[in-house]
Parts: sequence; structure tokens; C-alpha cells
Amino acid sequence: MLYQNLELDPQALPELLKTPFNPHPKRYLRHRFISLFILFGLIGTGVGISWMSGNMYLAGSLSLLWLIFLISFVIFEIKAFPLRGYLVREHDISYKSGLIFRDVVTVPYNRIQHSEVSHGPIERMMSLSTLKIFTAGGSSSDLAIHGLDPEEAEKIKEWLTQKAASHV
Repeated sequence: MLYQNLELDPQALPELLKTPFNPHPKRYLRHRFISLFILFGLIGTGVGISWMSGNMYLAGSLSLLWLIFLISFVIFEIKAFPLRGYLVREHDISYKSGLIFRDVVTVPYNRIQHSEVSHGPIERMMSLSTLKIFTAGGSSSDLAIHGLDPEEAEKIKEWLTQKAASHV
């Protein structure tokens, strides 16, 4: 057979972003806020200690900066949350995220080495899971979809396992 590499019309290609992505459950936003408040609570402890230093200008400046960052991160999470989503299609899985820097990651099933479902302590408390997808050659996951319902994560993992096995 003679090798061919025909040109494709970009206008005829399917548009991934026009397909509706599956949203995260609302409790994933609460999970993000809890994680954010734990982080800012630890930082706030350091800011609080600065008040004991006697330097009121430094302590006041750090407190104001801490408050500005906290409010900014809360607003960012609220605006970024609806822009996150995942899409399981016939030949691949995609995840989109980002408010300032938009990111869409697509992994074809024939590239998947393995997948796993994990739960951190806050995720377990809120009945959420993370689906991690690994491709060959990497030590970390190539795609991680956080904030899934545990049943949904397991169902997608089983689907990925079946699809990846059929490509071997």
C-alpha cells in the first residue's frame, strides 16, 4: 500500500468545544472553598503572629494583602467553576478548565496506560473522587479530573479500562 497523507479542510473538522461538557457537582465548589480556607487559615496564622512583632505597619500591610488575596481567590473560584467540565466520547476523554488561561486536555483511549480513582481526606468527607489517567512514559497523571461523584469516577474508569484494553 502506498503511503498517503492527504490534506484535511480545517472547517470540516469536528469542534470539540461546541460539544457540551459534563459539569462538576456543586459540592466540588464547596470542596475548593474548604481547601482554600485551610490554606488561607494557615497563612492567616502567620499574619496574626506578625501582629505580635510590634510593627503595626508590617502587620497591617500583611493583613490587607492577605484579605485582598483571599477575596480574589474566592471570586476567581466562583467564576472559574462553571468553566470546568469533562467529556467522554467514543475515542477519547477531554477535560476543560481555566478562567484566565483556558486549557483543554484530550487523551485518546489508545494512549491510556492505566487509570485510577483516588480520594483525599476532604474529598472523602464530601463524597468526591479524582480520576487520574496515565499515558505511557510519564510518572504522573496526564489528566486528572477532580470533583467527580465516586460512582461516576468508577464508571468512567471501567469504561477507560475496557476501551484501552480493546486497543491492545
